[in-house]
Amino acid sequence: MVKREKQRYLGFTILGPNKPTKREVNNEFWKEYTMLFGTIGAANSGMYLIEYDEEEKKGIVRIRHDMINNLTICCALMREINDQKSVVHRIGVSGTIKGVTKKMGEKVISEEIKDLFK
Repeated sequence: MVKREKQRYLGFTILGPNKPTKREVNNEFWKEYTMLFGTIGAANSGMYLIEYDEEEKKGIVRIRHDMINNLTICCALMREINDQKSVVHRIGVSGTIKGVTKKMGEKVISEEIKDLFK
């Protein structure tokens, strides 16, 4: 009997003047993750951009539960998307999509962080 792998869902928002598309965000996550942890590490992570709202610049990424710290590091080090200055802000992590969606609704980004991009 094969055990199903445990997953974690990371909610994020993108801070910056541009509005990247889902494809651009996905490509940047993969590029950054591959650069940090190699091709094999990225392939074994099971990373998948589940949802991304281009207007609100919020999204959800799924990853294996033992790789969530790697994804957090990846978010912290991302500084540009599609050659435009941007920051990926981690909102929360949960074991279910419903849980991370609730966290994303509660969190409000501080005005100090928003002021960096004015």
